Amino acid sequence: MVIKPKLTKKILICGLGSIGKRHLKIIKDNWPNIKVACLRNKNPDYYPSSINDFLIEEFFYNINEAKEWNPDAVIISNPAKYHLKYALFFAELSKPLFIEKPIGIGNESNKYREKLSEYSKKSLILCGYVLRFDEGINLLNRYKVVMTGSH
Repeated sequence: MVIKPKLTKKILICGLGSIGKRHLKIIKDNWPNIKVACLRNKNPDYYPSSINDFLIEEFFYNINEAKEWNPDAVIISNPAKYHLKYALFFAELSKPLFIEKPIGIGNESNKYREKLSEYSKKSLILCGYVLRFDEGINLLNRYKVVMTGSH
């Protein structure tokens, strides 16, 4: 996601597992003044348990509370079964999105994927897949092409 610090003041991270924490660290290391909130499904009585949690401006426990916070951009890193649902919700609000792969788990109707595609014409929607940059996997793929002549 392209972060423009003068324009991006608030980022919402949906899900704070290992990937969400990695996004949080990258944001805070590079743009410490950007406010970050987290949408998670844990009990509202949850108390911060790690230093990462103290870098969070606010925690939300339902999607409408997060909407009211009015983030400038949204990172979707919660469990994959929620990716498409959350992506559609925030895309409808014209929020720039960064969605961790996969966009869905495969059992969703194509009409939802098509709807997300339509939203992408109005607002930035990116899908992350870190392994496409992995040198070892790329080497194996090149080796496979050389050995079999196919992709």
